[in-house]
Amino acid sequence: MSGSAEADRAAPTRWRRRVPFGLFLLFAVLAAGMGAAGYLYHQHGTRQFEEAARRQLVAIADLKVTQIARWRAERIGDGEILRANPELTRAIRRLVDGPPQAELPRELAVWLALFTRHYDYENLMLLDRQGRPRFSLERQIRPLDPPCAAAAEEAMRTTRVSLSDLYRTGAPARNHLCAAFPVMPPGGGAAPLGTILAQIDPHRFFYPLLESWPTPSPTAEALVVRREGDHVVYLNELRHLHDTALRLTLPVIRNDLPAAMAALGREGIVAGRDYRGVPVLAAVKKVPNSPWYLVAKVDAEEIYAPLHKWVGWIVLVWVLLLAGAAATAGLLWRHQRARFYRQQYEAEVQAQAALEHSRQQLRALAARLFSAQEDERRRLSRELHDDLNQRLAVLAMQVDSLQQQTPALAKPVRRELATLQDQLGALSDEIRRLAYQLHPSILEHLGLAVALRSCCAESSTHEGIPVRFEAENVPESLPLDVALCLYRVTQEALRNLARHSRAGQGTVRLVGTGEGLELSIADDGAGFDPAGAKAKGGLGLISMEERVRLGGGSLSVDSRPGEGTRLKVRMPLAEPPA
Repeated sequence: MSGSAEADRAAPTRWRRRVPFGLFLLFAVLAAGMGAAGYLYHQHGTRQFEEAARRQLVAIADLKVTQIARWRAERIGDGEILRANPELTRAIRRLVDGPPQAELPRELAVWLALFTRHYDYENLMLLDRQGRPRFSLERQIRPLDPPCAAAAEEAMRTTRVSLSDLYRTGAPARNHLCAAFPVMPPGGGAAPLGTILAQIDPHRFFYPLLESWPTPSPTAEALVVRREGDHVVYLNELRHLHDTALRLTLPVIRNDLPAAMAALGREGIVAGRDYRGVPVLAAVKKVPNSPWYLVAKVDAEEIYAPLHKWVGWIVLVWVLLLAGAAATAGLLWRHQRARFYRQQYEAEVQAQAALEHSRQQLRALAARLFSAQEDERRRLSRELHDDLNQRLAVLAMQVDSLQQQTPALAKPVRRELATLQDQLGALSDEIRRLAYQLHPSILEHLGLAVALRSCCAESSTHEGIPVRFEAENVPESLPLDVALCLYRVTQEALRNLARHSRAGQGTVRLVGTGEGLELSIADDGAGFDPAGAKAKGGLGLISMEERVRLGGGSLSVDSRPGEGTRLKVRMPLAEPPA
């Protein structure tokens, strides 16, 4: 009996000694399993994020190279427009074959000035067969820059349009490039009469084309470089350094520099360090028919930032789950009900996390949709401006040429031709207005206040409802996404004012405050019920609210039937919360 009692008393002691060891083993196995799962997830996520970044960089590099090649081809195509004007060719022949004091007819000088302004050239010069300047749109004929003179010589030798490389000249120094168009004699001939030399400012279109990035990114940028001896030269302005175009050069022997890899002929995806010494992933590609190479790059830290954020959350959840498992295992034998409530709590936390994740995904999707919409608008605007408007310009010139060449036509026919030319001009103006509405370039070049004033003036003229614009304390420099958001909100509000408000007048007011910008739009129209409009599924007000919310701002609408409408937007200039 005594031995049995001692055994019974020793059993709980042995159980108590085994329980801590068992719990420790359970926790160790659980921690090791979760750690292994986290490591495998991290490796898998790293591969996925890197592969997605590779695909995106390759697509953007292809897009940029295509855009640059198209831009160069359009400059070459401008020569065909000049060749299509026989009056211009005959006048140039008379000029270069005439005495030194001979001048170009005034109407052709005006036509060349219109051509220069329409196709975004800085200046046009006419060179004779010996390369001497005979005419310039500027009042004073300046000496030729060596790259332009070389392009003119090549155009005379090959009878083809020649583009110079980018170069830096002037005081203060600015970047330029030239297009040389050979002028062939009427009816053809072996030797050109001379060349038309067009100076191009890359800041007007080429540099903005490179600076644009199709997706939101704090570090991504596209670079164009060329090789000069043992160095690689950066041809455009850099995102992270200022005033570097044609001034920053780095040695090609830097085997970890993507720009040096491009200059040495390497193409595809490369990893290295950029001009700042920051690790990057880049896509490098040669620009066809040019000495240029394109580098589309993004910081490695940006690529893996979402993954690192998720890893942090996973570690946190791992710690919480491990602590919960430890508490549950330790107290399971006497706290059944506590375990149940803990499981309920963890399920609720996970549900909230999943809900928040879904919200973040929806917000990200909305941001991408707005970005894609702006990209599509920009593309349509460019096609309207650069393709359709060019065709209309050529047609207008042909009608004008027909009028000039056939003076003996009957008056009704001449009137019809004049009417047709006026209609072509009106159609060209309407297409230009539509292209401006799709992508207001004035917003990037002159700022938000000027763009809004122009928008109000256009709405007043086009819709017949006067809209007054007021601006106060507006910063000269604003983030492009903030300016574009406020511009699109104003554009949509004025569209609603013209279509639905039956207002007699409207007011748009932009005020800079200590914290950001405040935009207010008011009218004296019929008003409406904002809650009822949302219930009916109207997308205008919803899209405005979503744009403002993505920018970190707030939008309020005060309107009642018969009392007009007052819309107010408050937009901070600091970074919006994540």
